[in-house]
Amino acid sequence: MKYARMIMEAEAPNLIGYEKMDYNLAESSVRDRSLHELGIELGDMKLAYGHHFGETKLREQIAQQSASNICPDDVLVTAGAAGALFLVSSCLLEREDQIIVGFPNYATNFETPLAIGTEVVFHEQSFENNFGIDLEKLREQITDKTKFISLTVPHNPTGTMISENELNALIALVEEKGIYLLFDETYRDLSYGPPLPVAASLSKQAISVGSMSKTWGVPGIRVGWLITRNTDLIEKFVAGKEQVGITGSIVDEEIAYQVLKQRDTLLPVIKREVAANLQLLDDWVTREPILDWVKPQGSAAALIRVKGASDEAMNKFYALLKGKYRIHVAPGYWFKLPLNLMRIGFCWSTFDETNIALERVSEALAECFGE
Repeated sequence: MKYARMIMEAEAPNLIGYEKMDYNLAESSVRDRSLHELGIELGDMKLAYGHHFGETKLREQIAQQSASNICPDDVLVTAGAAGALFLVSSCLLEREDQIIVGFPNYATNFETPLAIGTEVVFHEQSFENNFGIDLEKLREQITDKTKFISLTVPHNPTGTMISENELNALIALVEEKGIYLLFDETYRDLSYGPPLPVAASLSKQAISVGSMSKTWGVPGIRVGWLITRNTDLIEKFVAGKEQVGITGSIVDEEIAYQVLKQRDTLLPVIKREVAANLQLLDDWVTREPILDWVKPQGSAAALIRVKGASDEAMNKFYALLKGKYRIHVAPGYWFKLPLNLMRIGFCWSTFDETNIALERVSEALAECFGE
């Protein structure tokens, strides 16, 4: 396998250095939490090897919050959602296989398959169709080489969602064709309305992926998971995990357990913060005639379009943001999208900080595109 470095990682704010920016609108997560703020107590832990599947009590907590028919043995704890996506591709795919991936998407969903040599067929989710999916087109894209369909819901980088009817139709489709559905549900708990069912609870052909990074504000612990009720798949995935790292960090998994145990207390607070900042962003887009978007239905980020802007003008705009205004956003090229699209993360900073940052983005827009 030969890897190409993902541009979004090479230009990530934490790599560039937070001290080099005044405002960070590139993050697609809620604000980072501290051990003290979360009330984490680690005590005098013995730093032994952990369970290869992940600590039992953590898997019990994940199963409990997922669905009544999900049990701890259906859960494999991984090194973040990225680790789960890597395991699925590296354990299931060969060079002669094909997968169908929703596009745009988080790059690991297609970069690992490409490194394997698998054929990647993109299922376009466009501004014109509100970044939705086309079930008939998906059916047409399936061939006898197709191994799985890979979708992220709520969608990254747009925050849009599919309906429960569409999810059920997807499940029926993969079961009919004898392929898998890889459903990245990293933002599921940040759905603005009722969340979709966990896909793995609906079929043994579905693999669900989750993470502590985006919703819970603890990306530093590197804990994610995959869920499947297919015992053969779980065995394949744990074998892959054992080749890479044997177990996860018992310190990270203990922190994850203590955070998820507070779910009923923490999640309402987090969702109120997200709702307030979403309204702030909505008001800002409405005030800026040069901007439009498909309003997100979940997640901590949104994709904004600068209408009619040329690549030359957008390059000047991005340079101005980073230089004069010291603001970091996620430009379209991070997602292999046109330059006049940018993902804005609106939940990593406080309400007041986000408000000031958006005002400065308005100043940069006026400087580049004003008459």
